[in-house]
Amino acid sequence: MNGKFFSIVKKNRPIIGWQLFLRSSFFLFSFFLPLNTRLSNAFLIVSMVLAVIFLHQNPNARNLGVQKKMLIYSVLPFFLLHIMGLLYTSYLEDGYRYLEKTISFLLVPIIFLFFRREQLLQILSVLLKGLLCGSVISVLVLVGLNLSNYFLNRETYYISRDLFDYYHTYQYYTKPLNQHPTYLGLYYLTSLIFMNEILQRIWIKITLVIVFLIGFLFLNSRIIFLVILLSMILFVLIWGYRLLKIKKYKLLLMYILGLGIFLFTTLKFISGTYIGYRIKNIYKFEISTENEEKFNSKAKSNPRMSRWISSLKLVEERPLFGYGIADEYPNLKIQFEKDKMYVASKMGYNAHNQFIGYAIRFGMVGVFLLCFFFLINAKLALTIKNYRYFVLILIVFCVAMVENFFDRNYGITFSAVFFTLFSYIGFQTLKSNIENQKLNS
Repeated sequence: MNGKFFSIVKKNRPIIGWQLFLRSSFFLFSFFLPLNTRLSNAFLIVSMVLAVIFLHQNPNARNLGVQKKMLIYSVLPFFLLHIMGLLYTSYLEDGYRYLEKTISFLLVPIIFLFFRREQLLQILSVLLKGLLCGSVISVLVLVGLNLSNYFLNRETYYISRDLFDYYHTYQYYTKPLNQHPTYLGLYYLTSLIFMNEILQRIWIKITLVIVFLIGFLFLNSRIIFLVILLSMILFVLIWGYRLLKIKKYKLLLMYILGLGIFLFTTLKFISGTYIGYRIKNIYKFEISTENEEKFNSKAKSNPRMSRWISSLKLVEERPLFGYGIADEYPNLKIQFEKDKMYVASKMGYNAHNQFIGYAIRFGMVGVFLLCFFFLINAKLALTIKNYRYFVLILIVFCVAMVENFFDRNYGITFSAVFFTLFSYIGFQTLKSNIENQKLNS
């Protein structure tokens, strides 16, 4: 018996080795997402190479009944959109660079297509663990450095509200890791949403929630604050419905009361800090339609709303197919100059809205594809009752309203891997549920 066991292990040793390498590589890809973008990219490339080798070495891991329809749910259509935009761009060399930057939109969906559902679930589990570990270390490193800088020129270790001022939050806070606050907040939120599937002990979960909440405060990203609020409301509705079904009225009341006290206390605290100032006063700045407004007491800038209005003028000129894959930045620069929005022109701003950005580059075809992507994945998530996946879609949708999420490396690799995995697993789950219903009927 022992001899037979060891012969099986010896025979499968190469496969076990490749599988270990593959999981380790995916873990390191997601681990470095909130820490170092270049290292994360490097491990994604290694992961793709190892995935191909693993499939070649282990035929049993392959999906024999490949469902090409799954590609529709993935980010592959975005890559095809980029190829279309390359055909008529005025900046061909830059267009090739865009195509190279989004190559994961092509490779990840195609490679994952040939994995069995069990293998995809294992990869997803490894990725979520890596992202959680990397996010926790990211928060601890940034908070530690922030406190170190704060106390550097102070005689006492007393903390006052100036810890949450302009020089200790938002981009000043994330600068040591060269990360964008909004995208970093997205990684943290993803870790929080799926933490329950990774960890068992309640005290660890509570500790990490507190750690992440501190991190969110220092990130000082308004869209992340909004998404957190929406997520809380959504989870309250879900949990409230479940508690009502089992008639746990007291527990539901305590849950709502506790959340209300937490929100009231938090809002009261931040109202007297730069975070509160940024939410209240800068929000008024962002929705202004004036070409130029005072950004703060020292500087002026161009409000986001006025930049969107200026951007839409380009969309009106070429509404169907847009200008091309690499034409957003140069055309916006010219349009901003025409509209006397000199700060935006000098800074080389993009649309800061994925829908408008795609409308400029790919016209209404791009906008339709983007809307289709969110709707079809949201429908899939709700159909299989994967509410965490639905919340993730909601988060990315909100971020896409204020950032060119699918154009920046921070969002490209994240969406290529995580959205493809969630959609493929969801599609296969849906298919399995339908087949089981047919067998039982």
